[in-house]
Amino acid sequence: MSEPNQFRQYQIVQDADGHNVELVRTADQVAVLAFDTMRLDFVHCHVLLQPLANQPAFNTACETLQKNGHPLIARLVDFGVDEGNPFYITGNVDGETLRSYLARQQEIPVWLAVMIACRSLEAALAVCERGDY
Repeated sequence: MSEPNQFRQYQIVQDADGHNVELVRTADQVAVLAFDTMRLDFVHCHVLLQPLANQPAFNTACETLQKNGHPLIARLVDFGVDEGNPFYITGNVDGETLRSYLARQQEIPVWLAVMIACRSLEAALAVCERGDY
C-alpha cells in the first residue's frame, strides 16, 4: 500500500490500491476526499484545473462564504492558490443525495414530503442569498 498523500493539514483518503478517492464534479474541477488532521473531520478538497481569471473576486467570494455559513450548505473551510492551482476546501456532507434517496422510495409519507420540500426551499434561499447559483 502506498504512503498517504498530504496537502497542508489534509490527508488525502486513498482506496486499498493507493488511489485517491476522487469525487466527480466537473471537467474544470477535481475534488478528493480528505481528512483534516487539525479539525479531525472529513473534507472535500476542490482543485480548479484552470487558472483564475479574477483572483481578487475568487478571494472575496470565498471570504464571504466563509463568514456567512449556513447549516444547510457545506461550509467553506479553507481556500487559496497552491503552486498556481486555485483550491477550496468544504466540509464533507455525509450520506446519499436526495435524488438517489427519492429514487429508491416507492412512496413517502406526506409529512416527510412536506419536510423535504421545506428544507429544499430553505437551502435554495440560502444559496440565493449568498449569490451562488
